[in-house]
Amino acid sequence: MDSLGTTLSLPPPPVEPWGRDTVYWQFVATAARLQSRRWQNAVQHWAQARGTLLDEIDVEELRKAGVADPGRQLRDSLSAHPELIPFDPVLGGTMRYGDIDLLQPSFVFAEFDDGHINGSMLLEYRVEQGPRIHWHRLWARLN
Repeated sequence: MDSLGTTLSLPPPPVEPWGRDTVYWQFVATAARLQSRRWQNAVQHWAQARGTLLDEIDVEELRKAGVADPGRQLRDSLSAHPELIPFDPVLGGTMRYGDIDLLQPSFVFAEFDDGHINGSMLLEYRVEQGPRIHWHRLWARLN
């Protein structure tokens, strides 16, 4: 059983003595590789989808506005704006974003910390053609 909760069941080798040749085992190895690739693709898909509540329609709207890869570009854009974090770091740290969750358009929930203190915030974004992403902090708190 793998991490997706599925099992791989291959056909048993043929009973005849001639059936245990290398062609059969090449078939088994090829089938196992194909199944492994399917599982890897499924894991990659869900890993990329983690941290976002955007559905396909939302993603398509963002693409029309010029954001080719909405998940990555929104996170990268926010990460480039640590000045939106309203709290000063302590003990010489630097405030950085941690988990960034994309909510329904046009909101983002982000966690931040400097290694000593941490908090979370809710932001709103606006996408203009180009694409240019503008951020507005709605709420923030220290944990």
